[in-house]
Amino acid sequence: MEGESVLIHAAAGGVGSAAVQLAREAGAEGFGTASTAEKLERAASLGCNHPINYEEEDFVAVLEEHTDYGVDLVLDGVGGETTERSLDALRHFGRMVVYGAASGRPGRPGTDDILFGNQRIIGYHLGRALGLKPMKVMGAVPELSAMLAEGTLDVHVDRAFDLANVDDAHAYVENRESMGKVVIVP
Repeated sequence: MEGESVLIHAAAGGVGSAAVQLAREAGAEGFGTASTAEKLERAASLGCNHPINYEEEDFVAVLEEHTDYGVDLVLDGVGGETTERSLDALRHFGRMVVYGAASGRPGRPGTDDILFGNQRIIGYHLGRALGLKPMKVMGAVPELSAMLAEGTLDVHVDRAFDLANVDDAHAYVENRESMGKVVIVP
């Protein structure tokens, strides 16, 4: 990914914050969306070159200002309209990895956009991938473990909830209050 550009949605979340750091380490120019100043500061502190407040700015317009033809890669765990709008942010021959639907519904990108943009959309569901090809998923563990041990990759636990308060944990995530991982403690 060196020399490429990447758009990471929910850049201060658990997966997003890891993606920002991995993009930084790969030498990619990182754009990241989040909803608050605090989350944008967190993404920037992890190496996001261009934090974008999606509540105040149109991320596609911001990308048009900073790139020639859009980004090379979009990482989307949000789904819904975000997935659909992300195609407008993706350059020709770009790729998008869809790994979640935090918005409550998967995105429905038009195949005409993909066809005429020469773009690829790749779905990735960790649980399903582990069930189908566990060694393919686990192949990344040694490199990620080394990055954690070296301190190159930081996993931020935002908050831990007791199992008895799992409803509160779900509300915390659903209300978009979390930055980093939320952990349930048995």
